[in-house]
Amino acid sequence: MEKDYKIIDNAVPELLFKKLQGFFASNEVGWFWSATSADNGEEPGDYDYSFANWVLSPQGQRHEPAFTLCYAAFYAMMSEHYENDLEILRVRAGMHTAHPKTKISPPHVDSHLPHMVALLYLTDSDGPTYLHNKRAILGEGAESVEDITLKDLDLKESVKVDCKENRLIIFNGNQYHSSTKQSTPARRMALNYNFNEIVELI
Repeated sequence: MEKDYKIIDNAVPELLFKKLQGFFASNEVGWFWSATSADNGEEPGDYDYSFANWVLSPQGQRHEPAFTLCYAAFYAMMSEHYENDLEILRVRAGMHTAHPKTKISPPHVDSHLPHMVALLYLTDSDGPTYLHNKRAILGEGAESVEDITLKDLDLKESVKVDCKENRLIIFNGNQYHSSTKQSTPARRMALNYNFNEIVELI
């Protein structure tokens, strides 16, 4: 697959990252159960569930103090990689609990509207992210995207990104991707930012 993604280790300054990591590992954060980590039209299995916390919802609702922490981390890690201003569209904290065997989640895109993805791992785990060699058509007229399953893909053509704390992956939101339910440790946590670059037309 043509390399149009970026992997950055130690993406957030250490003190800020430890504060962010500690916050989401604490009892201050409420996690909400979902039958699946990605809705692609398939019937979820018994172990496809995941947990999430909407730090910034698609409707623009902010949840504090999580948003302030995540906002600071976003611009700390992104400022040297983008010259133009960035607009954060949504922020979702995701958590998988351990499964006896690793299990790849359904391929999906986060939104039918154009966006970029910045995925920040908060923990180490044996649950990688897969960037698949298939794109969705996104835009104002795209009311939905094509539902695909892992059977539609050749994982040998997918990019496997290991889950390492304070590792950031940046990629185009039209790229189908999958998380993986880990076998260790007990929790796999990541922050998913959807954003756009603001380019002024002259």
